[in-house]
Amino acid sequence: MKITCDIINDLIPLYIDTICTEDSRKLIEEHMKHCKKCSQKLEDMKNPIEYPQMPEQWESKEPFKKIKKKARIQLILTAIITGCIVGAFMFAVQEVGWLHNYFHPRSKAMIENEIEQTEWSQVKISGSGYLNFSSIFYKKEMINDANSSGRVAVRILDENRNIILDELIVDAGESISLKDLENNILYVSQGEDDLLFTDGLYASSMNWIPEIPQKKEFDCFAKFRYRQPDQSVHITILNEKEIKVDFKEKQRAITPGQFVVLYDENAICLGGGIIDKSFNN
Repeated sequence: MKITCDIINDLIPLYIDTICTEDSRKLIEEHMKHCKKCSQKLEDMKNPIEYPQMPEQWESKEPFKKIKKKARIQLILTAIITGCIVGAFMFAVQEVGWLHNYFHPRSKAMIENEIEQTEWSQVKISGSGYLNFSSIFYKKEMINDANSSGRVAVRILDENRNIILDELIVDAGESISLKDLENNILYVSQGEDDLLFTDGLYASSMNWIPEIPQKKEFDCFAKFRYRQPDQSVHITILNEKEIKVDFKEKQRAITPGQFVVLYDENAICLGGGIIDKSFNN
């Protein structure tokens, strides 16, 4: 059998480590006399490969430490510069008039009513007859100034005079949300001030259903206008045809000549009469 170089190459590691058999050793040496290629491979395998010496571990880390330190400094400087820019911008928004008005837009309106006035009056907002949230920065709320003479009632209509928000009551120093209103839509605002709010009324020409109550004083619910929610009231019967009505909460625009209708807690009508006058305590 012919001994090929591949077989010799497989035996060379065993030969170098002197763990091959005597017959194998003689076979390899005999082959080496006639094969320069295998002889060269044997020499190469006997001589270890020299690798370049690596620097100490601390030396390899030093450049990375410098890079990390530089990155930290840049990050801190960026944070400081960003904070200064944001702070300067916020200060400018608060102190520079046109910039403040741009990011915090606000429209002003004055609601004035005469004591005898009972109808809603249109409110001019910043000189315009319409309410329009033309900026995305509008907070969409209505504030009754803390220095106002009292509460106001406001309702919002669309351009076709359809009521969108009805009878929004705002106390002095308080606010209400108008988030349901859309941007860039013209709305009409109508308002009434505190002069039109009263604590109670006197009524006459009472018609009781089915008969006058036995109690001279009792609590129930009342309506003064069509579609108005039931209002909590305290009734004092003065005589068979006359009553005094005290409101649990002030009511607006109580008008002599209109009707007041009374209901119990089950929404059963107790009777009604004609409003003579309103009063404040």
